[in-house]
Amino acid sequence: MRQNGMQKRPAINDQQSMVCPASDFVSYYKRALAGEFFQKKETLREFKRIQAMADAIAAVPADTPAYLKGGSISWDGFYCMATAGQMIVGDTRVTFCLNLNWHDSDGNEAMGVSTYKQTVANILSQIRQQVLNTKG
Repeated sequence: MRQNGMQKRPAINDQQSMVCPASDFVSYYKRALAGEFFQKKETLREFKRIQAMADAIAAVPADTPAYLKGGSISWDGFYCMATAGQMIVGDTRVTFCLNLNWHDSDGNEAMGVSTYKQTVANILSQIRQQVLNTKG
């Protein structure tokens, strides 16, 4: 494909891409929220404050502390959504990453986003309930 005289690359390619395995997000959040990357307690506290303000926090069950980040890509009929972070259920830290990639042929962007958000909320709710049931 050409756009403005330049070769247009697909979103996932071998030259420059936004690809990252979910395990890298999980590892990052476990380490970051444990303070591994911060020299001062104040910096970790500020990082947590910012992570607790993410729009994606709406997917976390009510009354469940959480730190996370959501992101998305919309590129020439290819879409990706990701939500990664950690929620705290009682004294259990649940670190997670939930990703979805799709193309226009799988459904339009609005449908994919809506389905993804509801699915993430359902998964996190089920995980919270499972953790509570295991402890109870």
